[in-house]
Amino acid sequence: MRPSALTYCGIIAAVLFSHEAVPDALNVAVCGAAHDHYVLDVQTNLAATARFSAVDALDVRFGTPALTTLQEYAALVVFSDSSYADATNLGTTLADYVDGGGGVVPMVFECASYSFFSPPRFLYGRWETGGYVAIPRGDPLAGPMLTLGAVHEPAHPIMAGVTNLNGGVRSYRPSTTNINDGWTRIADWSDGAPLVAARDINGGRVAALAFFPVSDNISTVYWHTATDGATLMANALEWAAAPEPCMALPPAGSAALAWLARRGRRSLRRRKTTRLQT
Repeated sequence: MRPSALTYCGIIAAVLFSHEAVPDALNVAVCGAAHDHYVLDVQTNLAATARFSAVDALDVRFGTPALTTLQEYAALVVFSDSSYADATNLGTTLADYVDGGGGVVPMVFECASYSFFSPPRFLYGRWETGGYVAIPRGDPLAGPMLTLGAVHEPAHPIMAGVTNLNGGVRSYRPSTTNINDGWTRIADWSDGAPLVAARDINGGRVAALAFFPVSDNISTVYWHTATDGATLMANALEWAAAPEPCMALPPAGSAALAWLARRGRRSLRRRKTTRLQT
């Protein structure tokens, strides 16, 4: 689970006191309403970046994970190619997860879904009504083959190391060129459709990636693994999972700093115990 600002500052204080290592890579999960081999492909490409302690799968076609289950992960990829078990319940649970400090990376077909599905394969509940949707909802476009277009925020961490993306001949994307108010537009497809948009909201972060996360390892019509799709997904997960900026530490030698360090040491011990048990 993503640490709170207070816990994170405590860990920093503990490091200053004892030179312990800062906790290592994040646990993330792929929440997919899709065929198992589609979800496995996303897991495999993320794991290949070697930037996460674990990349798990949560099948949301047949049930909605409890909030406590989601909170085992620092950030989540969410996408659909089938119907969610309960799009309203899942949407509200994901909003609660973000409000508790979690990070979510919604992708196609959450970012765009065909209207002939009944209902369209979007998240509903508080996800829809609470400001968590980056791109105005509508049918996706499919084809022609598109690539990375204008990058509006080249220094944003989500774009680190991302210079090339080929979406394949389908290149699923939104049919609109707009994003919703309150979001930062980070990058576009080569036709001007939004590709990356992000925001901080209610204590958590959402980073929308408007491409289908399944790669050409499954079908050549999907994004090409010779390009930077996996890096883009990993960057988005890490950014969404990043803890809030640490407040200023209390003065050296103060009782407040010692208390904060004790809190941090307890958190480090819990994390070590969890890793040993898994």
